[in-house]
Amino acid sequence: MSDQRFPVIAVVIDDLGIQSDLTDRAIELDSFVALSFLPYSSDVIWQSTLARAAGHEILLHMPMEPLSRSNDPGPNALFVDLELHEMLGRLRWAFEKVPHAVGLNNHMGSRFTADVNGMATVIGEMKVRNLILLDSRTTPKSVATDVADRRNLKNLRRDVFLDNDRSKSAIQVQLKLLEKIAVERGSGIAIGHPYAETFDVLQEWFSDARSRGFSLIP
Repeated sequence: MSDQRFPVIAVVIDDLGIQSDLTDRAIELDSFVALSFLPYSSDVIWQSTLARAAGHEILLHMPMEPLSRSNDPGPNALFVDLELHEMLGRLRWAFEKVPHAVGLNNHMGSRFTADVNGMATVIGEMKVRNLILLDSRTTPKSVATDVADRRNLKNLRRDVFLDNDRSKSAIQVQLKLLEKIAVERGSGIAIGHPYAETFDVLQEWFSDARSRGFSLIP
């Protein structure tokens, strides 16, 4: 994916759209950062349009079924037991809400992304739209990229979550891990969330990472 002398790093901020102040701050980040929007935010069309105008690539952060029903993925989420027409209806509704999306990554989805039939339905719709799948990898049992490979759909998988621990020191440790992966493999992908701590650390890291030879791309 990249010359080893210039390791490639991509960063995605997801869960966007619900908290307008933090979404606004995400839009102010370096434009290489891709922004992933939940489709059920009331202002998501406007917010994602502003983000695209600011130079960000946009993803649909699609709510999907987690392992535990006690964790609510949100309105119009995808569940493995939905009828085909209902599943497609929810997916198409979500794409209409995030019209600038170049791809999709899952919100929750530890059960859904492990289901071959469910992911085949999602990827079939994405194939028609010529989109990119980013597997958030909320479960090691995910079949998302395997199904995408079989359907010849462009796909990627998350390497690092930046902020499961929201302390700045912990986020810095995760960025070091991301850099290590990028050096060893040529590229690395991180997912972060709309937290003030994440934004603060990223803004300090951008120029330093570039000066040390990392190529930061969407």
